[in-house]
Amino acid sequence: MISDDRLDHTLEAKPGGWQSYGFSVGTVLEGPAAIGVVTVGGVRTRIELQQVRKASCTALKRNCPASNIPFGAFRIQGDGLPDEGFRAIFGIGVFASHTPNPLITLGIRRWIIRLPRPGETADGALILNPDESELRGFKPLESASNNEHRRNDAVRGCLQLTAEQRLCAPTILDTGAPGVAVVNGPLRRGGASPQMTLMFVASDGASSPEIRFETDQRSQGSRFSIEHEERVDTSLIRSGIMPYLSYDVLYDSRTRQISLRLRPPYAGGAIAR
Repeated sequence: MISDDRLDHTLEAKPGGWQSYGFSVGTVLEGPAAIGVVTVGGVRTRIELQQVRKASCTALKRNCPASNIPFGAFRIQGDGLPDEGFRAIFGIGVFASHTPNPLITLGIRRWIIRLPRPGETADGALILNPDESELRGFKPLESASNNEHRRNDAVRGCLQLTAEQRLCAPTILDTGAPGVAVVNGPLRRGGASPQMTLMFVASDGASSPEIRFETDQRSQGSRFSIEHEERVDTSLIRSGIMPYLSYDVLYDSRTRQISLRLRPPYAGGAIAR
């Protein structure tokens, strides 16, 4: 997705009509399909993009980030602040979307994401087509759906909300989301515990990865919210950026599988295993 006029000259119009893509915060990006040149890790190709021409809010979330600023100052995932955020983003999930995953278009079949962490100076990394030595130690997770659409790019997980209450639901990892959210869950606002545990279901029968975290801690990426979405017909757990701070995350487009590998602990981080 591209949302910056200065980048438009690099794009070619593509027949296919107007596209619309919505985010959980209520922002909806609209615009025509286009063709652009993308380079990742030294590999370069022409791919399909969405050229964003309008940012608006859904009827249920009229005060979304796009409502606060004119489109000329809007940036993707900028939290409603003028000229903050990204001019372009691309999705890297293992399932299909209306805009193709550029990594797959580039011929990349597996990739590892390692995000930089609060308080550390080391850079993050996007490891493309990792070799066997780079794949050691990953635990594959069980997919929550056989549907091949991107919105179902989720794994099975459980969130221990309180000592007595646990929600097991499709769980989405998202490098673009700053916090943890329970969508259409059984919990009311004010009833959440300040300490929670997120557990993932391993597909190979091995011990499942889990993260014990404190809610609303910036260093843990654990800002917590409870949401209701009418367009979602089931409960969901959005784990956001938090798992990436405790694990390397492997995506395999051939098996449509997501795997985790434990990273060393860091100051102020959640407790993971």
